[in-house]
Amino acid sequence: LLNICYDWNIKMIIPTIDTELLVLAENIDRFKDRGIIPIISTSQFISICRDKRKINNFFIERDFSIPHPIDKNNPVFPLFIKPYNGSRSVDTYKIISKDELLPYHYENKFMFMEYIDPKDHDEYTIDTYYNKDSKLCCAVPRKRIYVRSGEINKGVTKKNRILQEFKNKLSFIEGAIGCLTIQVFYNRTTEHIIG
Repeated sequence: LLNICYDWNIKMIIPTIDTELLVLAENIDRFKDRGIIPIISTSQFISICRDKRKINNFFIERDFSIPHPIDKNNPVFPLFIKPYNGSRSVDTYKIISKDELLPYHYENKFMFMEYIDPKDHDEYTIDTYYNKDSKLCCAVPRKRIYVRSGEINKGVTKKNRILQEFKNKLSFIEGAIGCLTIQVFYNRTTEHIIG
């Protein structure tokens, strides 16, 4: 990537795939030394984002609700299972009963959590932009209508309580720079937000 940027006289990189963020952030100085500016968060913040256990703590510290953790040894159904370092909805499972649990699901990489029912909640992707001082400049909530490989494929922008919550609780994030997408569940009746 560095050679391509140099050969094509590219001066700015705006990354869009979450799995490439950490390696780019860890090598940011190699790009800057050649006059190429990656618009990217710090590697410390990206490490938090890439681990769903850490990002859950991040949301709790900012007074957002998260799906309740479920004890693997004493599960309550329905529940949702996902890897703590996953991407694109790979290896995610809605589990209705104990019969559906496999030995594979008990591997350490999986988090067991409360299932958020789409009958009561809409899922939103919020496109945000943080400036070089890690301050929120804009937030655009998109209601997810159709999702493919974990990414929103069809959606509609909605102005709702999410904007005010982000302004109040996420107006500054240490180390956040550039484009960030944040997914939340929004209860249609109570307007409660789950990060």
